[in-house]
Amino acid sequence: MDRASPVLAQGVPPDVPKSHCAPKRVVLRCREQYFQDQGAMVTAFFDSQNLKPPEDYYTHICFEPSSPSNLYLVLDLHCKETPGVDLSELELQVFKVSRRDAFIFENLGEAARKLARQRSLSLRWGTNQSNQRS
Repeated sequence: MDRASPVLAQGVPPDVPKSHCAPKRVVLRCREQYFQDQGAMVTAFFDSQNLKPPEDYYTHICFEPSSPSNLYLVLDLHCKETPGVDLSELELQVFKVSRRDAFIFENLGEAARKLARQRSLSLRWGTNQSNQRS
């Protein structure tokens, strides 16, 4: 059995320079009231994934008019280091956010990724913007 290569807290193998962090897009689906603690939610997400919070990320704030109490915080990670990406090939993860005492992030898997992929194609990579889906 092959032994997995070691990975640093940032999610990058130790022999890969920091400037080669793989870009990815993360979708956090949350209730509107959680969004009021956006900074705490993003920090908790990075902590839950054992990631060092990158300085190089942008956010998109999206919602569905048919369900205005649900918001989507979309994080573009490493977008300054990698300004040109093919959005159709970009790694995408989708999480449902819940909260009891602390934020909880449930990976919604492949089906959610497929749905989110089509929607995420309309969001420009690496720009801070609020978006409404019509």
